[in-house]
Amino acid sequence: MIPRTSVPWTLGGRYAPERFLLQNEECDLYLAYPHGGDSTAVTLRIYRPGLSADPALLERVAGLITVEPYTTKLIDYDRAKATWLVQEFLPLGSLRDLMNFMHRGPFHEERAREVVAAVTRCLVGWQNTLGHEVGDFGPEDLLVRQTEPLVLALGHHRAAQWAALPDGSPWPAAPETLEGVRGAPAAWWTLGVVAHELLTGRPAVFEPGDAAVDLGAAGREGWEPLLAGLLTVDPAARWGAAEVRSWLAGAAPDVAPVRRYAPVEFAGRSHATPAALAIDLTARPGAAESWLRDGGRNRLAAWLDREVRDERFDRGWLDKAEPVAVAAFAAAFTAGLRPRYRGMAIDAEGLLDLARGGSSGHHAVADAVAAGALAHAARHRCSHPRCPEGTAGGCARLLEVEAEVPVVMAEVRAVLDRLYDIVGPVSAGTWERGVAAAVELCLVPQAARAQRWRLRAESLHPLRRAAIGRVTWWSEQRRKALKGNAGEVETRAAIVSVLLLTSSADEAGRQLAEESREEFRRRRQELTDQGRSVLVRAGRTAESLWFELRLRYPAIRTAVTRVLVERSESGLSRGQAGWRHARARWQSRYGRWRLDRAERRRVGR
Repeated sequence: MIPRTSVPWTLGGRYAPERFLLQNEECDLYLAYPHGGDSTAVTLRIYRPGLSADPALLERVAGLITVEPYTTKLIDYDRAKATWLVQEFLPLGSLRDLMNFMHRGPFHEERAREVVAAVTRCLVGWQNTLGHEVGDFGPEDLLVRQTEPLVLALGHHRAAQWAALPDGSPWPAAPETLEGVRGAPAAWWTLGVVAHELLTGRPAVFEPGDAAVDLGAAGREGWEPLLAGLLTVDPAARWGAAEVRSWLAGAAPDVAPVRRYAPVEFAGRSHATPAALAIDLTARPGAAESWLRDGGRNRLAAWLDREVRDERFDRGWLDKAEPVAVAAFAAAFTAGLRPRYRGMAIDAEGLLDLARGGSSGHHAVADAVAAGALAHAARHRCSHPRCPEGTAGGCARLLEVEAEVPVVMAEVRAVLDRLYDIVGPVSAGTWERGVAAAVELCLVPQAARAQRWRLRAESLHPLRRAAIGRVTWWSEQRRKALKGNAGEVETRAAIVSVLLLTSSADEAGRQLAEESREEFRRRRQELTDQGRSVLVRAGRTAESLWFELRLRYPAIRTAVTRVLVERSESGLSRGQAGWRHARARWQSRYGRWRLDRAERRRVGR
C-alpha cells in the first residue's frame, strides 16, 4: 500500500493508492482504487513540481462524448492548475511491456508490422479526434487497449512546459528538439525508434548534433526504407502517416537523401553539423574562446556560408566578445538545451543559483548581465508557465532580468556617485554582489521581503542601531527600501543601495559614535578640570583665612573678651533696674489688693 502522503490531499481523500506503476522526468503514475468499496481501478498521474498538463487539451479530452479507442478516458483532473489527472486503468500494460515480451522470442515480422500499424492508427486517431499534435512520446506512453487486433491508446499528456533534453537517456529525442522545436514530426521519429528497437532489441544510436542516424545492420529486408524515412534528421523531409501506410501496403515511398557537410575542426574534433559544434563550444568554453581568437571566427563564418548555407545565425555576433559569440551560436542551433555562459547555466534557475552563491557566482552573474548574454539565453526553450512556448517572445523571466537589472543598477550608480565624497569608490566585488542581488529581486519578488526583514532586524539590534542609526544618508535609503513598492525599480534600487552601503554606513556610524564618545569625554574632562580649579581656589582661600585667623587671634581674643565683659556689665545693670521696677509694680498691686479686700469686709459687716 502506497502512503496517502504520496499523492495530493485532494486525491488522497477519494482514492487509495495501491502500487507504483511508472516514474519519469515529468510525472509519477499510481494504481489506485476509490474509497467506498468501488472496485474499479484508476490511474493517478501526478506531475512534477512546476509542471502541468495543457488545460486546453484536458478540456477537449474531458469533453469527448463517446469513448475513443485511441485516448484513455479522463475521469477527473485538477481544474485549477492541471497538476494531476485521474484516468482509466488499462490492465494489459504498455507498448513497452509488449515489446519486452516480443524480444523474448524470435523476431516475428507480422507482429512487428502490426505494432507499426497500431502506433500509426493511434497517432492519426489522436490527431483527428482532438486536433492536437502528439509530439514526442515513449513506448511507456502508449497503453494496450486490446491485443486482437492490436489497439493502442495514448495515456500520457505531455506537460505544457518545455522539458530540457534528458541527460543519459538511451531513448534518442527527435533532432529538432535540440533546436527548441517540437511538434507532429517528432512523433514519427519516435515511431522510427520503436521500429528500430523491434528489429534490433535496442533504440537507435543518435547523439544530438549528428548528421544522420547510423542504422548499420539494423535494417532487415524491406525495413530499410521505413527506418531511413522515419529517422530522417530533417523534420520537413521525414516520413509521416501517408508514407508509413504506403509502406505497410507494400509500396516504397521515396526517402530524402541525407545532406552532409564537410566537417569543421575545433580543438582536435570534427563536427558535421552546427548543432554538434555548438554543443562542444558550450561544453569547453575556455577552448572555444581560444579557438575563436585564433582564427576560428573566420573559419566558422566561411563554413556556415559555403557548406551549411545557414541563414539563422547572424554573423555579426562573431565580432562580439568570444563568450557572447558562443552564447549566440548556441541559441541559434541548440535552443532546446539549457543555456550556458562560460560553462555556467544562465537560465532563470541557474542564474538564481549563481546569484545566491558566493563571490564566484556573483562575478558570473555580473559578467553575463554586462555582456548581454541573457538576451541569447532567453531564446532557449524554458519551462515557465508564463512562457510555455518559449519561441518568438523568448523566456519572459530572462527578458525581464535583461531589461530591468541595468535600469536598477543605473539608479544604484547614481546613488553611489552622489555619495562618492562620503563613502568613496565601491569595490568590484561589492558591485557584483549588488548585481546579483538585483537579479534575485527580479527573479524572485519575495526576496524583497527577506531583505526588508534583514533591515528591520538590524535596526532592532541595540549595537547596530546605536552606530548605523546616526548616518542620515543611509537612513534615507533604508526608508525608501522599506516604504516603497517592491515591484518598482526605485525601490529595488534602494534595496540594492542599502545592501552595498551597509558596510560603509556601519563604518561611518561607528566613526560618528566614536567621535561622539570622544566629545563626551572631552566635555567631561573640561567640567572635571573646572571643578578641580574651583576646589583649588576654595582651598587656597580657606588656607589664607586660617593663616590670618591664627595671626590675629590674640588681638581678636582680647577684643572679643572686652566686648563680652562690657555686654555682661551693661546687661547686669539693666537686669537690676528691671527687677526694681518689677518689684515696685508688684508691691503697688499688692497694696491695692489689700485695700480692696479691707473695703469689701467693711461693707459686708
